[in-house]
Amino acid sequence: KDLRSPWLFLREVTFTQTVPKMDHLICFLPGALALDVLQNGFDGEAGRRVSANLSLLETSYTQELLIAHKLMQTCAHMYFRTVSDLAPEITRFSVGLDDDEGSMHNILRPETVESLFLMWRATRSQ
Repeated sequence: KDLRSPWLFLREVTFTQTVPKMDHLICFLPGALALDVLQNGFDGEAGRRVSANLSLLETSYTQELLIAHKLMQTCAHMYFRTVSDLAPEITRFSVGLDDDEGSMHNILRPETVESLFLMWRATRSQ
């Protein structure tokens, strides 16, 4: 988490620096974390309790779902903030979200919608 930005995102790391940008492909991660919780963590009832209050269960799976939830919010906001409602391939994070001028195209990747579905299955929350 970058303290200058309200969004949770994964930075790009090079040999000499970290770059506050995230490729759209990273939006698979909330779904992968939710899938781990579904396969190894909560049963359906616990998942419903967690969706009502993410701090109810003091387990590593609660933390995993919380991280997935915050990252999912970032991925969804990448869509909501554009005129076309399609997220750019790369988003830069400084004070807020900035579009990468060379990456304003969208190739209709499935990562975000798959993650949204898996997050819903794990939490039953909109």
